[in-house]
Amino acid sequence: MDAAVDAIITIDRRGVILQFNPGACRLFGYEAAEMVGPSVNSLMPLPYSGEHDAYLQRYLRTGERHLIGTGRRVPARRKDGSIFPAHLAVTEFARDGEPYFIGTLRDISEFIEARSRASVEERRHLSRELHDSVSQALFGIVLGAQAVKNALGKPEQAAEAIDYVLNLAQSGLAEMRTLIFELRPEALESEGLLVCLRRQTEALARRYRLSVQMTGLTDEPALELPLKHELYRVVMESLHNVVKHARAKHCVVHLQEQPGEHVITIEDDGCGFDSTDLALHGVGLNSMRERVAQAGGANGHLEQTGRRNTVDSSASLHDLGLKLQDRIMASSSSNG
Repeated sequence: MDAAVDAIITIDRRGVILQFNPGACRLFGYEAAEMVGPSVNSLMPLPYSGEHDAYLQRYLRTGERHLIGTGRRVPARRKDGSIFPAHLAVTEFARDGEPYFIGTLRDISEFIEARSRASVEERRHLSRELHDSVSQALFGIVLGAQAVKNALGKPEQAAEAIDYVLNLAQSGLAEMRTLIFELRPEALESEGLLVCLRRQTEALARRYRLSVQMTGLTDEPALELPLKHELYRVVMESLHNVVKHARAKHCVVHLQEQPGEHVITIEDDGCGFDSTDLALHGVGLNSMRERVAQAGGANGHLEQTGRRNTVDSSASLHDLGLKLQDRIMASSSSNG
Protein backbone atom coordinates (compact mmCIF):
# COMPACT_ATOMS: atom_id res chain seq x y z
CA MET A 1 0.00 0.00 0.00
CA ASP A 2 2.89 2.38 0.75
CA ALA A 3 4.25 1.92 -2.78
CA ALA A 4 0.90 2.73 -4.45
CA VAL A 5 0.66 5.89 -6.54
CA ASP A 6 -3.00 6.43 -5.66
CA ALA A 7 -4.25 7.66 -2.32
CA ILE A 8 -5.39 4.72 -0.18
CA ILE A 9 -7.27 5.33 3.07
CA THR A 10 -8.62 2.75 5.50
CA ILE A 11 -11.45 3.60 7.91
CA ASP A 12 -13.45 1.73 10.52
CA ARG A 13 -17.24 1.55 10.98
CA ARG A 14 -17.29 5.01 12.59
CA GLY A 15 -15.40 6.64 9.70
CA VAL A 16 -12.19 7.00 11.74
CA ILE A 17 -9.04 6.91 9.59
CA LEU A 18 -6.79 3.96 10.48
CA GLN A 19 -4.31 4.07 7.59
CA PHE A 20 -3.23 6.96 5.37
CA ASN A 21 -0.67 5.93 2.76
CA PRO A 22 2.05 8.13 1.18
CA GLY A 23 -0.12 8.60 -1.91
CA ALA A 24 -2.81 10.10 0.30
CA CYS A 25 -0.23 12.37 1.93
CA ARG A 26 0.84 13.67 -1.48
CA LEU A 27 -2.73 14.12 -2.68
CA PHE A 28 -4.16 15.88 0.38
CA GLY A 29 -1.05 17.61 1.77
CA TYR A 30 -1.19 16.02 5.22
CA GLU A 31 1.39 13.99 7.10
CA ALA A 32 0.23 10.47 7.90
CA ALA A 33 0.48 11.14 11.64
CA GLU A 34 -1.98 14.03 11.29
CA MET A 35 -4.65 11.88 9.68
CA VAL A 36 -4.57 8.62 11.64
CA GLY A 37 -7.37 9.10 14.17
CA PRO A 38 -9.49 11.93 12.70
CA SER A 39 -12.71 11.28 10.80
CA VAL A 40 -12.57 10.82 7.05
CA ASN A 41 -15.13 13.65 6.91
CA SER A 42 -12.23 16.09 7.22
CA LEU A 43 -11.26 15.24 3.64
CA MET A 44 -14.70 16.22 2.30
CA PRO A 45 -16.18 19.65 1.58
CA LEU A 46 -19.64 20.65 2.73
CA PRO A 47 -22.32 19.33 2.51
CA TYR A 48 -20.74 15.89 2.03
CA SER A 49 -18.73 16.02 5.25
CA GLY A 50 -21.95 16.48 7.22
CA GLU A 51 -23.77 13.65 5.45
CA HIS A 52 -21.14 10.92 5.46
CA ASP A 53 -21.65 9.61 8.99
CA ALA A 54 -25.38 9.15 8.43
CA TYR A 55 -24.75 7.39 5.11
CA LEU A 56 -22.21 5.04 6.68
CA GLN A 57 -24.50 4.14 9.58
CA ARG A 58 -27.44 3.63 7.23
CA TYR A 59 -25.35 1.26 5.13
CA LEU A 60 -24.27 -0.74 8.19
CA ARG A 61 -27.89 -0.95 9.32
CA THR A 62 -29.58 -1.75 6.00
CA GLY A 63 -26.84 -2.92 3.61
CA GLU A 64 -28.09 -0.38 1.06
CA ARG A 65 -25.15 0.60 -1.16
CA HIS A 66 -24.60 3.81 -3.06
CA LEU A 67 -20.83 3.97 -3.42
CA ILE A 68 -19.36 0.88 -1.76
CA GLY A 69 -18.27 -1.65 -4.33
CA THR A 70 -18.37 0.90 -7.16
CA GLY A 71 -16.44 3.93 -8.36
CA ARG A 72 -17.64 7.52 -8.58
CA ARG A 73 -16.45 11.08 -9.13
CA VAL A 74 -16.50 13.00 -5.83
CA PRO A 75 -15.24 16.37 -4.56
CA ALA A 76 -12.33 16.19 -2.11
CA ARG A 77 -10.69 18.80 0.15
CA ARG A 78 -6.97 19.28 0.69
CA LYS A 79 -5.29 20.51 3.84
CA ASP A 80 -5.09 24.03 2.38
CA GLY A 81 -8.87 24.01 1.87
CA SER A 82 -8.78 23.70 -1.91
CA ILE A 83 -11.40 21.47 -3.52
CA PHE A 84 -10.57 19.13 -6.39
CA PRO A 85 -12.41 16.40 -8.34
CA ALA A 86 -11.38 12.85 -7.48
CA HIS A 87 -12.34 9.37 -8.55
CA LEU A 88 -13.19 7.29 -5.47
CA ALA A 89 -13.55 3.51 -5.31
CA VAL A 90 -14.56 1.91 -1.99
CA THR A 91 -14.22 -1.73 -1.00
CA GLU A 92 -15.27 -3.44 2.24
CA PHE A 93 -13.58 -6.17 4.24
CA ALA A 94 -14.07 -7.73 7.66
CA ARG A 95 -11.62 -8.52 10.43
CA ASP A 96 -12.67 -10.27 13.64
CA GLY A 97 -16.27 -9.69 12.67
CA GLU A 98 -15.81 -5.91 12.34
CA PRO A 99 -16.35 -4.08 9.01
CA TYR A 100 -13.60 -1.91 7.55
CA PHE A 101 -13.51 0.15 4.37
CA ILE A 102 -10.70 0.98 1.96
CA GLY A 103 -11.04 4.05 -0.25
CA THR A 104 -8.78 4.53 -3.28
CA LEU A 105 -8.68 8.05 -4.69
CA ARG A 106 -7.13 9.65 -7.74
CA ASP A 107 -7.05 13.33 -8.72
CA ILE A 108 -8.91 13.66 -12.05
CA SER A 109 -8.48 17.43 -12.49
CA GLU A 110 -6.37 16.98 -15.63
CA PHE A 111 -8.91 14.53 -17.05
CA ILE A 112 -11.74 17.03 -16.50
CA GLU A 113 -9.72 19.82 -18.14
CA ALA A 114 -8.75 17.59 -21.06
CA ARG A 115 -12.37 16.60 -21.61
CA SER A 116 -13.38 20.26 -21.58
CA ARG A 117 -10.68 21.20 -24.10
CA ALA A 118 -11.64 18.27 -26.34
CA SER A 119 -15.26 19.41 -26.21
CA VAL A 120 -14.29 22.97 -27.18
CA GLU A 121 -12.18 21.68 -30.06
CA GLU A 122 -15.07 19.51 -31.24
CA ARG A 123 -17.41 22.50 -31.24
CA ARG A 124 -14.85 24.55 -33.21
CA HIS A 125 -14.53 21.76 -35.75
CA LEU A 126 -18.31 21.51 -36.09
CA SER A 127 -18.56 25.28 -36.51
CA ARG A 128 -15.93 25.25 -39.28
CA GLU A 129 -17.64 22.36 -41.06
CA LEU A 130 -21.05 24.04 -40.83
CA HIS A 131 -19.59 27.24 -42.25
CA ASP A 132 -17.64 25.55 -45.03
CA SER A 133 -20.35 23.17 -46.17
CA VAL A 134 -23.92 23.57 -44.96
CA SER A 135 -23.97 27.37 -44.72
CA GLN A 136 -22.47 27.68 -48.21
CA ALA A 137 -25.12 25.29 -49.55
CA LEU A 138 -27.88 27.32 -47.89
CA PHE A 139 -26.45 30.54 -49.32
CA GLY A 140 -26.43 28.95 -52.76
CA ILE A 141 -30.04 27.84 -52.30
CA VAL A 142 -31.01 31.44 -51.51
CA LEU A 143 -29.31 32.68 -54.68
CA GLY A 144 -30.87 29.87 -56.70
CA ALA A 145 -34.34 30.64 -55.34
CA GLN A 146 -33.86 34.28 -56.30
CA ALA A 147 -32.84 33.18 -59.78
CA VAL A 148 -36.00 31.06 -60.04
CA LYS A 149 -38.11 34.04 -59.04
CA ASN A 150 -36.42 36.26 -61.65
CA ALA A 151 -36.92 33.60 -64.34
CA LEU A 152 -40.60 32.81 -63.73
CA GLY A 153 -41.47 34.04 -67.20
CA LYS A 154 -38.65 32.00 -68.79
CA PRO A 155 -39.36 28.28 -68.28
CA GLU A 156 -35.95 26.97 -69.44
CA GLN A 157 -33.98 29.31 -67.17
CA ALA A 158 -36.36 28.60 -64.29
CA ALA A 159 -35.92 24.84 -64.74
CA GLU A 160 -32.12 25.18 -64.65
CA ALA A 161 -32.31 27.29 -61.51
CA ILE A 162 -34.63 24.77 -59.83
CA ASP A 163 -32.25 21.91 -60.65
CA TYR A 164 -29.42 23.99 -59.17
CA VAL A 165 -31.41 24.55 -55.97
CA LEU A 166 -32.36 20.86 -55.69
CA ASN A 167 -28.72 19.76 -56.11
CA LEU A 168 -27.59 22.20 -53.43
CA ALA A 169 -30.35 21.10 -51.08
CA GLN A 170 -29.44 17.43 -51.51
CA SER A 171 -25.77 18.23 -50.97
CA GLY A 172 -26.53 20.28 -47.86
CA LEU A 173 -28.71 17.49 -46.47
CA ALA A 174 -25.93 14.95 -46.99
CA GLU A 175 -23.40 17.25 -45.31
CA MET A 176 -25.71 17.82 -42.35
CA ARG A 177 -26.28 14.09 -41.89
CA THR A 178 -22.54 13.51 -41.94
CA LEU A 179 -21.94 16.21 -39.33
CA ILE A 180 -24.73 14.89 -37.10
CA PHE A 181 -23.23 11.41 -37.30
CA GLU A 182 -19.79 12.78 -36.39
CA LEU A 183 -21.30 14.59 -33.43
CA ARG A 184 -23.21 11.53 -32.15
CA PRO A 185 -22.10 8.37 -33.95
CA GLU A 186 -24.87 6.25 -32.41
CA ALA A 187 -24.47 3.65 -35.14
CA LEU A 188 -21.24 2.59 -33.44
CA GLU A 189 -23.32 0.60 -30.99
CA SER A 190 -25.62 -1.02 -33.53
CA GLU A 191 -23.30 -1.39 -36.54
CA GLY A 192 -19.79 -1.33 -35.07
CA LEU A 193 -16.56 0.62 -35.47
CA LEU A 194 -15.49 -0.86 -38.80
CA VAL A 195 -18.80 -0.17 -40.57
CA CYS A 196 -18.92 3.40 -39.26
CA LEU A 197 -15.32 4.11 -40.22
CA ARG A 198 -15.84 2.74 -43.72
CA ARG A 199 -18.99 4.81 -44.17
CA GLN A 200 -17.38 8.04 -43.00
CA THR A 201 -14.10 7.53 -44.88
CA GLU A 202 -16.07 6.89 -48.08
CA ALA A 203 -18.08 10.08 -47.52
CA LEU A 204 -14.90 12.06 -46.83
CA ALA A 205 -13.23 10.62 -49.93
CA ARG A 206 -16.17 11.65 -52.11
CA ARG A 207 -16.37 15.10 -50.56
CA TYR A 208 -12.68 15.97 -50.93
CA ARG A 209 -11.66 13.73 -53.86
CA LEU A 210 -9.14 11.92 -51.71
CA SER A 211 -8.35 8.23 -52.09
CA VAL A 212 -8.90 6.59 -48.69
CA GLN A 213 -8.15 2.88 -48.23
CA MET A 214 -9.03 0.81 -45.17
CA THR A 215 -6.89 -2.27 -44.56
CA GLY A 216 -6.28 -4.85 -41.84
CA LEU A 217 -9.04 -6.07 -39.54
CA THR A 218 -12.17 -7.53 -41.08
CA ASP A 219 -13.87 -8.56 -37.81
CA GLU A 220 -15.28 -6.02 -35.34
CA PRO A 221 -12.73 -5.35 -32.55
CA ALA A 222 -13.73 -6.46 -29.05
CA LEU A 223 -13.56 -3.02 -27.40
CA GLU A 224 -15.91 -1.22 -25.03
CA LEU A 225 -18.24 1.29 -26.70
CA PRO A 226 -16.68 4.43 -25.09
CA LEU A 227 -13.28 3.37 -26.36
CA LYS A 228 -14.68 2.80 -29.85
CA HIS A 229 -16.05 6.37 -29.73
CA GLU A 230 -12.61 7.76 -28.88
CA LEU A 231 -10.83 5.71 -31.55
CA TYR A 232 -13.44 6.75 -34.10
CA ARG A 233 -12.95 10.42 -33.29
CA VAL A 234 -9.14 10.15 -33.34
CA VAL A 235 -9.35 8.59 -36.81
CA MET A 236 -11.74 11.26 -38.10
CA GLU A 237 -9.66 14.09 -36.60
CA SER A 238 -6.59 12.63 -38.31
CA LEU A 239 -8.36 12.43 -41.67
CA HIS A 240 -9.63 15.99 -41.35
CA ASN A 241 -6.03 17.07 -40.74
CA VAL A 242 -4.99 15.22 -43.89
CA VAL A 243 -7.61 17.14 -45.85
CA LYS A 244 -6.77 20.53 -44.33
CA HIS A 245 -2.97 20.39 -44.14
CA ALA A 246 -1.31 17.50 -45.94
CA ARG A 247 -2.23 18.19 -49.59
CA ALA A 248 -2.35 14.42 -49.93
CA LYS A 249 -3.84 12.33 -52.72
CA HIS A 250 -3.93 8.99 -50.95
CA CYS A 251 -4.48 7.92 -47.34
CA VAL A 252 -4.48 4.50 -45.67
CA VAL A 253 -6.35 3.62 -42.46
CA HIS A 254 -4.89 0.36 -41.16
CA LEU A 255 -6.48 -1.62 -38.32
CA GLN A 256 -4.46 -4.33 -36.64
CA GLU A 257 -4.93 -6.63 -33.67
CA GLN A 258 -1.86 -7.38 -31.55
CA PRO A 259 -1.57 -9.35 -28.31
CA GLY A 260 -3.53 -7.35 -25.75
CA GLU A 261 -4.25 -4.37 -28.00
CA HIS A 262 -5.89 -3.10 -31.18
CA VAL A 263 -3.86 -0.63 -33.27
CA ILE A 264 -5.15 1.90 -35.79
CA THR A 265 -2.62 3.61 -38.06
CA ILE A 266 -3.45 6.48 -40.43
CA GLU A 267 -0.83 7.32 -43.05
CA ASP A 268 -0.95 9.71 -46.02
CA ASP A 269 1.34 10.69 -48.91
CA GLY A 270 1.12 14.43 -48.17
CA CYS A 271 3.78 17.07 -47.72
CA GLY A 272 4.44 16.38 -44.03
CA PHE A 273 5.29 19.02 -41.44
CA ASP A 274 7.99 19.84 -38.94
CA SER A 275 7.21 17.95 -35.74
CA THR A 276 9.25 20.49 -33.73
CA ASP A 277 7.05 23.37 -34.90
CA LEU A 278 4.91 24.76 -32.09
CA ALA A 279 2.22 25.49 -34.66
CA LEU A 280 1.40 21.78 -34.55
CA HIS A 281 -0.74 22.56 -31.56
CA GLY A 282 -3.15 24.14 -34.00
CA VAL A 283 -3.63 21.14 -36.30
CA GLY A 284 -5.48 18.84 -33.95
CA LEU A 285 -2.65 16.86 -32.36
CA ASN A 286 -3.47 18.25 -28.93
CA SER A 287 -7.11 17.47 -29.54
CA MET A 288 -6.24 13.85 -30.29
CA ARG A 289 -4.01 13.63 -27.20
CA GLU A 290 -6.85 15.03 -25.12
CA ARG A 291 -9.19 12.38 -26.49
CA VAL A 292 -6.63 9.83 -25.40
CA ALA A 293 -6.51 11.43 -21.94
CA GLN A 294 -10.31 11.38 -21.93
CA ALA A 295 -10.10 7.60 -22.29
CA GLY A 296 -7.50 7.38 -19.51
CA GLY A 297 -4.55 6.87 -21.83
CA ALA A 298 -0.83 7.61 -21.76
CA ASN A 299 0.86 10.69 -23.23
CA GLY A 300 1.69 10.83 -26.93
CA HIS A 301 4.97 11.83 -28.54
CA LEU A 302 6.20 13.21 -31.85
CA GLU A 303 8.95 11.85 -34.05
CA GLN A 304 10.41 12.72 -37.46
CA THR A 305 10.41 9.61 -39.61
CA GLY A 306 10.67 10.72 -43.23
CA ARG A 307 8.20 12.05 -45.79
CA ARG A 308 4.91 10.99 -44.30
CA ASN A 309 2.38 11.85 -41.65
CA THR A 310 1.30 9.06 -39.34
CA VAL A 311 -1.08 8.80 -36.42
CA ASP A 312 -0.77 5.50 -34.55
CA SER A 313 -3.25 4.77 -31.77
CA SER A 314 -3.67 1.59 -29.78
CA ALA A 315 -6.34 0.40 -27.38
CA SER A 316 -5.17 -2.01 -24.72
CA LEU A 317 -6.66 -4.10 -21.93
CA HIS A 318 -4.86 -3.68 -18.62
CA ASP A 319 -5.37 -5.08 -15.15
CA LEU A 320 -7.04 -1.84 -14.09
CA GLY A 321 -9.38 -1.75 -17.09
CA LEU A 322 -9.44 -0.33 -20.57
CA LYS A 323 -6.72 2.14 -21.37
CA LEU A 324 -6.07 3.90 -24.62
CA GLN A 325 -2.40 4.41 -25.40
CA ASP A 326 -1.62 6.96 -28.08
CA ARG A 327 1.54 7.33 -30.11
CA ILE A 328 1.46 10.21 -32.54
CA MET A 329 4.22 10.46 -35.10
CA ALA A 330 4.32 13.35 -37.54
CA SER A 331 7.10 13.94 -40.01
CA SER A 332 8.57 16.44 -42.39
CA SER A 333 10.57 15.78 -45.52
CA SER A 334 13.87 17.52 -45.93
CA ASN A 335 12.83 17.90 -49.58
CA GLY A 336 9.77 19.95 -48.49
